[in-house]
Amino acid sequence: MKNKLKKISFCSVLISLLLLLTISSSEVNSLPVEDIFNSDFDTEVANRMEGAHIPSCAIGVINDTEVVFEKGYGDQLELNTVYPLASLNKPLAAVAILHLYDEGIIDLDEDINTYLHYIIRNPYYPDTPITCKMLLSMCATINDRNSLVYADIVFNHTTAYPDYICELLNENGSLYSADIWNNLLPGSSFAYSTLSFDILVHILQLQTSKTYEQYLKENFLTPLGMTNTKGNWSDYNPTQCAIPHAWNHDTSQLEQLDFIQLNHPQDFKTTVQDFSHFVIMLINKGIYGSERILEEATVNLMLQEQRNGYGLGLYVNLDFQSIGKSGFKGHYGFGPGFVVNFAFKITNKIGTIFFSNQCDKEFESLPSIMQFYQYVVNESLRLLEENGTEENSFAFLTLNLGIVFLGILIFRRRRK
Repeated sequence: MKNKLKKISFCSVLISLLLLLTISSSEVNSLPVEDIFNSDFDTEVANRMEGAHIPSCAIGVINDTEVVFEKGYGDQLELNTVYPLASLNKPLAAVAILHLYDEGIIDLDEDINTYLHYIIRNPYYPDTPITCKMLLSMCATINDRNSLVYADIVFNHTTAYPDYICELLNENGSLYSADIWNNLLPGSSFAYSTLSFDILVHILQLQTSKTYEQYLKENFLTPLGMTNTKGNWSDYNPTQCAIPHAWNHDTSQLEQLDFIQLNHPQDFKTTVQDFSHFVIMLINKGIYGSERILEEATVNLMLQEQRNGYGLGLYVNLDFQSIGKSGFKGHYGFGPGFVVNFAFKITNKIGTIFFSNQCDKEFESLPSIMQFYQYVVNESLRLLEENGTEENSFAFLTLNLGIVFLGILIFRRRRK
């Protein structure tokens, strides 16, 4: 019996030592977050801001369920500084539509005319239904990206929402033009479309008898603690709003722009702090804190590629070539005066958010700003992977204490 006990004790100690050595070697570089995102990172951000002519930006970095780094830079460095979501509204709207799907209110593969008061069909394929899934994946063959009429509606409010949907897309509409449609079978090809999400939001309002903002607040903004996410610039103190700028390439001067309120309901504004909650929910397959926002299977559906690296309201194949890897998901957003982006990886539960307040109307500034954004993504992931976090150090300490406790138990057992 004593020999058996000795063997058990020896094996336990040996396993403990092996665990100690393994964990020690893997966590030897573990550092507090403030030491990871240090002055070197700040200096590089400042240099890249200057090179891209950005007056202000805000950066957030997420590790699993925690925001491990968030900071404002430049003229407006407060973390409650508000930026427009621009095309980041699309993932937000997609989550709202997918929530209707979870609730059994809509069928993603149903003809959208089931939910509307008028008929929308691609005139080149009048017998082919257009579905909510096609709208979410931008495969409905709607060609609004280069439509001057749609741009005039959105920026100059020439026709009220949602009236312009029927007027633009229905053959009998007052604003109809055949070139608003691609001559391709619906569902067969990708065509970036904001109007598709205008239709989805209208379907949501018709099916719930609520405004889009009401529905978002009840089902997402409040459960996610996004109290600083609102629909209008006038909802904020003016000093809280990031001031839009554009770089004049002719005069080499930075110019301040007017604030723009777009003419569709998916025009929300937010902060890095607020939007991080949304990203945490996506990273964790529909859960934020103790709240389940979307079913896990529905998030998985959202993340499945449909066409051209796009899922349902989200790019699911962003390739930043980070440390020789890719597989990021997220979205880009930009317009006159702003560039806003986010990216995340499900595999290692890392997310980054980048909001900035400079972009000229011709988007000539965009390449340098996007290079800046790519640096933030790559460097954030590299720093976290190479250095670990305080949470890792805590786990290491806890494991070591457990090993010591195990050793004491073995020693006492042998003494007896």
